[in-house]
Amino acid sequence: MKPGSRGTRKLSLTRRVILERVPREWLPPPRCRLSAQKRLQRVGYKPVVGIDKLRQLEQARQEYEKQRQNPELTISQQQKTQILALVEDFPRLWKDPATSDRDRKRMARLILDDVTLNRNKTLITVQVRFKGGATKSLSLPMPPTA
Repeated sequence: MKPGSRGTRKLSLTRRVILERVPREWLPPPRCRLSAQKRLQRVGYKPVVGIDKLRQLEQARQEYEKQRQNPELTISQQQKTQILALVEDFPRLWKDPATSDRDRKRMARLILDDVTLNRNKTLITVQVRFKGGATKSLSLPMPPTA
């Protein structure tokens, strides 16, 4: 936890629990909440997450779920074939002189999940984990020292 952020996680969790579990009629009337907020502002307290922000978060989550379940966002067969064609074109795109280094880095980020290098006195082992879960290992001899 960062210095100066003591208790922020607990406070936001408490507000979320209040917002989700306490019936609205049990909450103090808005005028009481407003006066409490004014008193807290006078002493220099700044809330971490307001109730309005939590409501906005809940609305965003609901909109996300609606969009995720939208059948129009599924990939068609034509789009699948285009993606598979790109997979076969990957080496050509990589070697193309018109492809910038920046684009090559972006391409690598799209397919690579993790790269691990292990070195001992005679061998360098490279372990590559791809986004789909496939792995590849490559062992190379150590280059001669200059």
